[in-house]
Amino acid sequence: MIRLIWCALIGLLIGSQSLSARERPRWELGIIHAAGQLPHYTGSNHYYQQSINLPYGILRSEQIDVSGVPRLFTDFTPDLRLEIAFGAELPVESDDLNELPPPGADGSSDKVIRTKNYTRRGMEDIQALIGIGLTLDWYLGEHVTVDFPLLSKSTLGGGFRYAGNSFAPGISVDAFDRDSNYALALGVSWEYGDENFNRTYYGVQAEDVLPDRRLYTPSAGLISRNESLRFAAQVTRRLYFFALQYRNISVL
Repeated sequence: MIRLIWCALIGLLIGSQSLSARERPRWELGIIHAAGQLPHYTGSNHYYQQSINLPYGILRSEQIDVSGVPRLFTDFTPDLRLEIAFGAELPVESDDLNELPPPGADGSSDKVIRTKNYTRRGMEDIQALIGIGLTLDWYLGEHVTVDFPLLSKSTLGGGFRYAGNSFAPGISVDAFDRDSNYALALGVSWEYGDENFNRTYYGVQAEDVLPDRRLYTPSAGLISRNESLRFAAQVTRRLYFFALQYRNISVL
């Protein structure tokens, strides 16, 4: 099934020097407005819908890039970079077992906007996860980038309990070169989960079986194929625009 995420960001940035893709300002400050829909988890037809304003800050040096989340990296060559990667998964609160089905939960609609997950009704809630790992970025010329992120994920609430690993190799093609202040990039990635990670989201134990929810013990393997279309523009020295369309095609 196809899942869509729309996200638009506008940042009013104050930079310390001229802008270029390889010589970015040492620091930037501003405000981001973000609006979009995010699935409760990969493959779910239940979505969160949010619109928020957030402070935005960046600090860069030779080996660190703090822009929302810290980035520590080492450049082996001008076209090969290894960096510490961070990621997160949203918490999922399950509906009560006797909850009436919301519109779309019976399959008549592709998307259900809801804070609680009816598909997982009566099941244990899923805590937010934080992922820490490594990403290898390989730049194939000026327009193509291949990346290999591997994340180990643990729960945030109730202590750091190991929840599995995910691996999402991907490739993106940008119409503009790496020195441009513009980007129009089409990307595709494949997300894989190990046995622990897949069971966290997709496993159904015997006590959770319902007439419309069968026993299921997933193994390690491909979860989804993800496609994205990204546009970015440094309109002026202090105005940056970013828009993203993201489509998730569930495989598992």
